[in-house]
Amino acid sequence: MEKYNIYWRMKRNIWAIIVAGLILGFPCVSKADNNVLEGMGNITWQSDVTFAPNATYSEYVTNHQVEGIQHAFSIQFKPSEKKLKMIADYGDNLYGGDTLTKFIEHVQNEGYVVFGGINADGFNINTGVPDGPMIHDGRLVAYPADEFCIGFTDEEDLIAGMLQVTFNLKLPSGDLKVSRLNADMGQSGCYLFTDEFGNSTKDTVYKSYGVICDILSGKQAIGQTMALKVAAIQDDTANISIGKNQFVIAVAKNSNNLEDMESLKTLNVGDTFTMEIHDEVQGDGAVNNWSSVQEAIGTLSVILEKGKVITTDTNVHPRTCLGVKSDGTIVLYVLDGRQPGYSMGLNLLDTAEFLRRQGCVFAVNLDGGGSSTIAVRKPGDFALTVLNQPSDGKERLVGNAWILVSNMTSDGNFAKLQLNPVNPLVLAGATLNFAAKGTDNAYLPVTLPEPPNWNIKGNIGVVDTNGNFTASIGGSDNGTVKATVSGKTVTTKLQVVQNIDFHLNVTSLSLNSGSTYNFNVEATYNTIPVICQNNQFSWSVTGNIGTIDQNGLFTAAKGSGLSGTVIASYGSKNCEISVSVGKLPVVVEDFEDGTAGWTGARIRLPAEGVTISEETDENYVMFGKKSLKLQYNMIGGPAGAAGCLLKADPPIKIDCYPTAIGMWVYGDGQKHWLRGMLQDGTGANFDVDFTGKNEGVNWIGWKYVEAPIPQDRILPLYIYTPLRYIETDNHKKTAGVLYIDNIRLIYGYKNDDGVPPVIKDITPADGTTLTGYTNIRVTVSDEGSGIDAGRIKFYVDDVLRNDYIYNETAGNIQWNTKGLSDGKHKFTLKIRDNFGNETEQSWYYTWDMGDVQAIVDLKKSI
Repeated sequence: MEKYNIYWRMKRNIWAIIVAGLILGFPCVSKADNNVLEGMGNITWQSDVTFAPNATYSEYVTNHQVEGIQHAFSIQFKPSEKKLKMIADYGDNLYGGDTLTKFIEHVQNEGYVVFGGINADGFNINTGVPDGPMIHDGRLVAYPADEFCIGFTDEEDLIAGMLQVTFNLKLPSGDLKVSRLNADMGQSGCYLFTDEFGNSTKDTVYKSYGVICDILSGKQAIGQTMALKVAAIQDDTANISIGKNQFVIAVAKNSNNLEDMESLKTLNVGDTFTMEIHDEVQGDGAVNNWSSVQEAIGTLSVILEKGKVITTDTNVHPRTCLGVKSDGTIVLYVLDGRQPGYSMGLNLLDTAEFLRRQGCVFAVNLDGGGSSTIAVRKPGDFALTVLNQPSDGKERLVGNAWILVSNMTSDGNFAKLQLNPVNPLVLAGATLNFAAKGTDNAYLPVTLPEPPNWNIKGNIGVVDTNGNFTASIGGSDNGTVKATVSGKTVTTKLQVVQNIDFHLNVTSLSLNSGSTYNFNVEATYNTIPVICQNNQFSWSVTGNIGTIDQNGLFTAAKGSGLSGTVIASYGSKNCEISVSVGKLPVVVEDFEDGTAGWTGARIRLPAEGVTISEETDENYVMFGKKSLKLQYNMIGGPAGAAGCLLKADPPIKIDCYPTAIGMWVYGDGQKHWLRGMLQDGTGANFDVDFTGKNEGVNWIGWKYVEAPIPQDRILPLYIYTPLRYIETDNHKKTAGVLYIDNIRLIYGYKNDDGVPPVIKDITPADGTTLTGYTNIRVTVSDEGSGIDAGRIKFYVDDVLRNDYIYNETAGNIQWNTKGLSDGKHKFTLKIRDNFGNETEQSWYYTWDMGDVQAIVDLKKSI
């Protein structure tokens, strides 16, 4: 496949390809047979809503032969009409990332009226910095690397192709070419930074030679020349501050191109020089090159070219794509995934095929997976709504976004009547509220001049004056609901159904004794979502786990170790899930059988950076006879986030749905971030945190840690990597040792013994002066988990003694003082209960044997 730039003048509907004679660096070089691709499968339901001038958003429910039910969304509009335009947004700074909702708020705060948006390019998961270039408002704000980009000119024409830029610094000593702007600092020569990156270079990994320059003139744009003046020079410095209207030019001290540093060292404070920004693909003088682009963002790959699917990717994931139709219509597309029964996601082959069937002739793949997010302003609404269900269960922090904004202004006049929901399917007897809202001709919300009048057509139900609709219970039917305000009308189709499939919002549940939980039914008709209420279903319980009311509110019984089921019924169909009440924690690994089934892994560590072994020293064993020892060395590895991992091989399947995972960790006080990683039933990995990123493992010795498990993942769950010890700051990377014991799962109820054992009734009393030999007796007790007899430690004058007697029945420890000499002696007792709580106490006796000792000495001499 050739490396190309696509210049698409949408208003003329002309497709032109400018061949550059180079090879694209994409793994999508084979063309697929479009005839054997399924796309999203059979479309079982589709809703199209006009939400902006000549713009629609659509929702699709389909049935794919291999991957099952799919749920996708798209936005379609024509930039050539100049009523809407695209904004490439990165928030306040490139560093850090943000959610799509926050990017939308940022653009709104800049004065734009936003109608929609999607997530865009890939990014560094640790820093949020986008992987590819960005142009915003004609400014080249980021250039981490060459990448295939999508851009829009000020005429709203589309340019798509490789963006390859060089920054040519015209220094007094000669030209210095730089190829990175606002990228994560590294070792590849010179890096340029502006305050769009952040208030500093955010680099704690590399110490750099940095030249700080004030901008005298010129625009930070392709084809432009800027005049700079050296304001300050910093040597051997990390995280260099960036002021407003400044450039920082930095070279790492261990750069693989130290010639760049020598060139920078020819500059002195007060020196002036220029910087030229060149487009290396087409040249600055080419027609329709990147210098005419106002907004641009990088992409992951091209998947559709000239109406042909060209990707070969077969991995199934949630997807975000941007497509273009032959008439210049832009399609912003998001497919949900990793959620069985709702949407599994697709490979890129079928994704590209679906876009082709929707009329696209060109499409690119953007960042998918948990990043995939799409939002729109529903007609009449002031706020935007996230349409899809991100696979992380919430919006992910992403690097940047495409935001769709209006070029029109509101006149405030009521021009259109809008209705929501649109084309609903409703279970017989269910209720819903229709919201009638007004917009002007720019589709911006306005107040209705009067309440709407409602009208029903068909045997579908009734609606009151407030738009509250109740579906008929006599059977299935199709009809319409119409609202009228001041002569303006809006109508939506409505279907009443009875023959539904349904499931509960959880697949299993574990609750604390006496707690409550409100179940919810999710229903479909031919895979299409159906509006329904819990009280339309019959609810029942098996086992002694508790009670449930007609609205699905479950109240758990009081007790522990209870198990049973909750059943929801409709007609002849049932949905049943397992419920446990007061389920005790389950230890899934105590390492008493050694470390078989466990491996150490490394992230950016030296070759021998991780070793694991079994540990038998009782000082480093919390329970039983063994623990796992994890030695790590982060020093000397590659730059970037690094760490050691403890991996289960194979992953451990989890019983039911725990609320948390916990373990005992003997910390080394190095303050690295302690995390874990689990896997859900779709094969998707997700993180859990035992500590915060900043505090990390800030203790030395044993400590119990616990991480909550998100409750919205698909079962079954697996323990994949229960421990990840991570450091993101190169200056804080260390070597050390952790010890791990008793990895366990929590199911909401814990009978943990949080009270340490008791030492009391020391006889003779502390401080007594003794004149003869005696038995020391100390009472020990623990009302919770009991005394761990194997962990009793008795010391005399700080010397461990093993000749004490522990009477478990009487609850005391005895030791005879025979053999002690005159003087003061120290006694120390350390005990531990079976949950690991420790108690220690010391006391003193003074011996004054007098005549007794003299007689003993006399007998010895005789």
